[in-house]
Order: sequence, then C-alpha cells, then structure tokens
Amino acid sequence: MAADRNNLIGQWWRQLAFDLPRIGSHAESRKRVLLVFLSMLLAGLVLAAFAGPFLYFEYRFAGGWWGVLWIVVMYALAFTVRRSLKRRGNMLMLNLNSAPSPSLRDKLIRQRTMVAALVNRAAFEAHWAASPADARPEGDARAWLIRRLREEGVWEELPLALRDLMASPPGSWSQEQTGRVLLQMESVRVLSWTVLRDYVLPSLRTAAAAHSEILKTALAPANTKESEAFLRSELEIDAEAEPARAYLVRLNNELIDRKVSVGERDEAMDEHAGLYMAYAASVGQAEMIAEDLPIGGALIAEADSNDLLHLRAIAAVRYVTLEAVKAALLSGEMAGFREQLEGMTVGGVGADDEGDGSPRSAT
Repeated sequence: MAADRNNLIGQWWRQLAFDLPRIGSHAESRKRVLLVFLSMLLAGLVLAAFAGPFLYFEYRFAGGWWGVLWIVVMYALAFTVRRSLKRRGNMLMLNLNSAPSPSLRDKLIRQRTMVAALVNRAAFEAHWAASPADARPEGDARAWLIRRLREEGVWEELPLALRDLMASPPGSWSQEQTGRVLLQMESVRVLSWTVLRDYVLPSLRTAAAAHSEILKTALAPANTKESEAFLRSELEIDAEAEPARAYLVRLNNELIDRKVSVGERDEAMDEHAGLYMAYAASVGQAEMIAEDLPIGGALIAEADSNDLLHLRAIAAVRYVTLEAVKAALLSGEMAGFREQLEGMTVGGVGADDEGDGSPRSAT
C-alpha cells in the first residue's frame, strides 16, 4: 500500500483525476495539469535519450524486436525482484523496531471492544430517535452488548458513568451524547488498523462513515478474533499522525476564519502550509498536492462549514487515538485511553465543552 502511495506515476494519475474536473474554474488546477503533462513529457524524453541508443543497438545487432523484448522483460523482472527485497527489508526493520508485547496488543484489543460496544449502542440510539414511535427497532441492544463486555472481561474496566449509560433504557440518550459517542467510530478504526495487518486506515479526506464490518470484528468473541501477534510500529503510527494533525489544524484555522469556531489560529500552518500538504499527500492522506487540503471532491476552503465541523471532530479523534497508541507503545500504559473513555460522557473529564473535537483536545 505504501509503495503504491509513493509511486510517481500513481501520484500523477491521482493529481490529474483531482484537477481535470476543476480546470474550468480553478487557475491552480490548470497550472498543475500543465505541470503534470510537462513532467510526463520530460520523463519520456529523458527515458528515450538514455534507452533509445541502447534499444536501437539491441534491435540492430541482437535479434531485432525479439532482442528488444527480451531486454525489457529482464529489466522488468530485475526491478520487481529489487522492489520485493526492499519491501521485505523495510518490514524486517519495522518489526525489529516495534518488538510488540503480546500483553499490550491484548490491552488494545480490549480497548477496541469497549469503544465498539459504546458506538454500537450509540448507533442504536440514533436509529431509535430517527424512527417513528410505531417503527422503532424491537429488542434491547443493551442486554447483548453488556453480556459481550462481561464475556470479554472488560465491563468492570469501563468508567462508572459509561456503565450507567450502557445500562440506561433505549431512547434515553440525548442527541449530544449520541453524537459524542458515534464520533469514537474513528477510534475503533485506528485501533483496528493498529492490530490488524490487512486493515487499511481510510483517508481523512473521505470522512468515512461507520463501517458495520469493523464493529462486528471488534465485538466478535475472543476465540474468533485474529490470533496473529501483529502490532503497528512507532514509525507507522507517526506516518498517520502527522497528516491527521495537518488536517486538524487546517480545519480549525478555516473554521476560526469563518467565525464558526472560536480559539487561536495556528499561524505556523499558514507559514508552512505547502509542507504540510506535501507531507499529507506523500503518505496518501491527501491523495494529491493542491493549494489546500481536499475533503471529498472539493477543497477545505470550498466546503460547507457543517462538513468541516464533522471532519474536524473525526480528525481530532484520530489524532488523539494515534497519540494514545504511540504512548502505549513507548510506556506500556493505557492512561491516554482511560482519559478518552472518561471524555465520552457529556460533561465528563476531558470532554470538549463545545463537542466539536477542536485541536485543544489534541494538544
């Protein structure tokens, strides 16, 4: 995945896919499209200058087109083998750096189970509130969820306020409480990415919605969960945390400029905006270089304020969770996660007064 993100041709293609629909109304997009085409032309000319004489020699003196085809195949195989060996070397280095403790991985999986149960209950509350009185879901989700938490041995680890919340009758959660817990779906994603080798953390630009399969995996009985002792390294976590912070700061600055939110702007983001955006693109979070960070098919400066508020909250949860995972890797302690759980109740310790996930909760 990382190799695909950093592939030059892939980056050119994503850049064109983003800019071509906007060339009629955005001067910056027109400049970038022209730059990409010129870069591709230059790359082709350089390749022709170096490879042309060699291929002509092969064609003229080494068997014609069959000789040229043989050389191309051999070079393709050589580059494929080199890339494979390099990837294996990188994975070995990451595994040596991380050296994860199985007990820490178990703690992270238990944390994921607790948060997934809360998010599941919040989704039930949202469905209940949105349904007419005669069409509300039957059954009581709380009984099954509490039983699952007890079976996993994590019920007693929940703060008392959250246990009371889980045990409360269906339809008793406030809209603010439901929204605050639903945002923690991002924490489930981050924790799933931390402990699952094959799960890819989705880009923040998509503002991904809740994914039922991830919740099912997190709430599955212990004997059906993945047994591989896999855990992300500190290097991998940093590679995701920096783009999350770039999005978080940029979104907060934009909302302050629009007077939708209050607080202090991060002036460093304005001074080094290009570096933030280039970094975010290099690890696949922004997908392309633009004059601003993208959200959906637009840019942050062009998006609706409500969409920006929602994405800022998601970015804040992602950044805080990644930092908590990193702290757990370094110290073996789960203090950051305990604070995160306590902040999930309205008015709880560490709760954001505005409920908007602004950067002050991440710093």
